[in-house]
Amino acid sequence: MPRRRAGTLIALRTASLITLFLLLLRPVVLRPLPPGGAAVAVLVDASRSMGIDDTGESRLARARAIVDGRIRPALAPGFDVSVFSFGNAVSETPLAETAAIQRRSDLRGAIADVRNRFRDRRLAATVVLSDGADTGGLIASSAGGAPVFAVPVGADEPSLDREVVSVSVDEEAQLQSLIDLSIVIAARGTRDPFVLRVLENGRAVHSRRVEPSSATGPIRFVIPVAPPREAAAVYSVEIDEHPGERVRTNNRRAVLVRAADRRRAVLLVEGAPGFEHSFLKRSLAGDPALEIDAVVRKGQNEAGEQTFYVQATADRAAALAAGLPSKAADLFHYDALVLANIEADTLSSAQLDLVEAFVAKRGGGLLVLGARSFDRNGLRDTPIEAALPVSLTDRGDDAGVTGGRADANRLTPTADGLRHPIMRVAPDSDASRQRWLAAPSLSSTAGLGGPRPGAVVLATAGSAGGLGRPVVAVQRYGEGRSMIFGGEAAWRWRMLMPATDGTYDTFWRQSMRWLAGASPRPIEVHGPIDALAGEPVKIGLRIRDAAFAPVPGARVSVSVEGPAGERESPMPSVSDDPALQTAVFTPSQDGVYRVKADVRLPDGRTETATTSVLIGGADAEMAEPWRHDASLARIAEESGGAIVDEADLETLPALIQKAAGAPELRETELWHHPIVFVMLIALLGAEWGLRRRWGLR
Repeated sequence: MPRRRAGTLIALRTASLITLFLLLLRPVVLRPLPPGGAAVAVLVDASRSMGIDDTGESRLARARAIVDGRIRPALAPGFDVSVFSFGNAVSETPLAETAAIQRRSDLRGAIADVRNRFRDRRLAATVVLSDGADTGGLIASSAGGAPVFAVPVGADEPSLDREVVSVSVDEEAQLQSLIDLSIVIAARGTRDPFVLRVLENGRAVHSRRVEPSSATGPIRFVIPVAPPREAAAVYSVEIDEHPGERVRTNNRRAVLVRAADRRRAVLLVEGAPGFEHSFLKRSLAGDPALEIDAVVRKGQNEAGEQTFYVQATADRAAALAAGLPSKAADLFHYDALVLANIEADTLSSAQLDLVEAFVAKRGGGLLVLGARSFDRNGLRDTPIEAALPVSLTDRGDDAGVTGGRADANRLTPTADGLRHPIMRVAPDSDASRQRWLAAPSLSSTAGLGGPRPGAVVLATAGSAGGLGRPVVAVQRYGEGRSMIFGGEAAWRWRMLMPATDGTYDTFWRQSMRWLAGASPRPIEVHGPIDALAGEPVKIGLRIRDAAFAPVPGARVSVSVEGPAGERESPMPSVSDDPALQTAVFTPSQDGVYRVKADVRLPDGRTETATTSVLIGGADAEMAEPWRHDASLARIAEESGGAIVDEADLETLPALIQKAAGAPELRETELWHHPIVFVMLIALLGAEWGLRRRWGLR
């Protein structure tokens, strides 16, 4: 073939390949949006809080008047105005036909929806008329699109209102256990006394008279309750309605307390026999919510091997024959681990790492106590130290003692400690403080350093220098919890006190229940805390093996039973995480729904996990039912807009025009442009035509 012809064909083929390569890089061209006038979207909140009458007319009626009387006439000459309402979703229903009936107000979701609707047009701005209560749950930023101009609707100042702001529990109930209901109440605009009532499954279990000290600040209570063992319990908190209240649905809130489905397994590992550990083991063994296994190092045999005394059930004793288990599956069976007088040289590096993973990855609870654990040959500079709430090196940090102390080794609870369930040995904080001050002193306390960030010191004791040193401290670490007890001879609280005094048993049992209480199981099903009837409810299922590693390929069947025995059919959804599967169902009424998940593992075994979900426990839309200017201002500022008061609406057109600026550009991928395909076909067609003309195949 002549060189000129070969060069021509090579050039055409090269040009085709380069074109295809460039298209794979997805080049774009910037073009102004089509002409026709910039659009302005007006969003009007139609949630139930907009039905509140706090200015002589409902908030929604006021918003309609503002849109029809001021915003439309002002913006129509320069912009294409489109009006929408929103609640759970955006609606194009005419504003005159819109009612304040939506159960939630998804403010950020509505802004994102409108931007998507106008993606092919130039959206100059979004104007939002709302009271600012955003209960949709979307926390994404509103930046990156057309500016938002927010017009607050409603009274400037909160009106008279009593509200149960929150009711919460730390975790599920355990066998024969008291749990704390944390209650926050607000009484705005009135100091009149009222009655607070706590109901368990509709039955009154507590009542008290509340006299607000101020007309604005929150009122906090911690009320211990004893949930039933056999089933989940709904605890409702109610307060009296005031005759002048406009919103009364927020005077009640409920929370679900799930029943314990098992005893918590605890492993006690002792570096050497001792009185402290014997008393501790006996106390924990008397707790019906706990199942105790114990390993005590006795010393070396004739062959120089370490020997251990094991107390455990037959199926677990074999894994404890050599002391602390060295396999994750064996150790992770337990919900809590106690290391008493353990020195680092008694554990291998793999065991030290395994204990740290027991807390961080498995989500177990870890308690470390005993002088040998804290001295130079103890657990300092090991992976376990990182999981503990205080440094094991005494650097002279002051932990902040509250209250007096009789001597250097007397335990003194801190203010945080008096509120924590571990240190509560009496019905209220004052009584707990007096019982701790009356308890005998410890024989000694370890020289520990200060608390880590996020840790809480529950009790201190005086050092030789007169400073408060942490003796009891806790923290959350990874998925689990950890605790240290830096005192010696706590058994004195048992032996030197009257036989009727339960301080010793109460302290240690509450400590272990707190450590083990939040420990998850390998297969768990969980639902949301706040859910409403008629809205999708997402159920999550974590599937892990005995070593808490993800189990891919498991088959899951989820069933839901409603409060009246009706059956709901969850729709499974796909997750990228092999350890997490989800399903969604829509409850038809308020009440407790029971969720059951049957998991068929790849090895053929079938496991079952259950949970309960409370629907309608709180009316989120009517929580804090005043105007939230700060929320609206934050959304507007994120987008480059501003908050505009009703009195300043005449400035709105100028603000939008200034924000609109130069024409907005739109990215268009060249791959979708017809000329690109024409050019590519022309190159390939030219090459093919020349090859045919020159007699080539």
